[in-house]
Amino acid sequence: MKEVASEELEWMDQDSLRTTEELSDAKVAALAYGCTIAIMSRGIGYDEAVRSRIEAEVGILTIINAAAVILALHSMDVSRVATHYSEMSLGL
Repeated sequence: MKEVASEELEWMDQDSLRTTEELSDAKVAALAYGCTIAIMSRGIGYDEAVRSRIEAEVGILTIINAAAVILALHSMDVSRVATHYSEMSLGL
């Protein structure tokens, strides 16, 4: 990704199936998928959509780090987050 722009984040998200497919023959118990900002910028519940899409495609348990971030923010009663990318509302 050359810059943080909505087009770049969307491309990164769309490329997730190709990249996880490349890892699917590694005989692992789970895949950990990053791209936190690409996922969190898409809104509430998108982390689950990505996880489901990847698991359906490759048949491997997938862990989305954005989900862990959201759970941690919930536990701290945080509703708005400023990142070095931009301020965003997570609808928490």
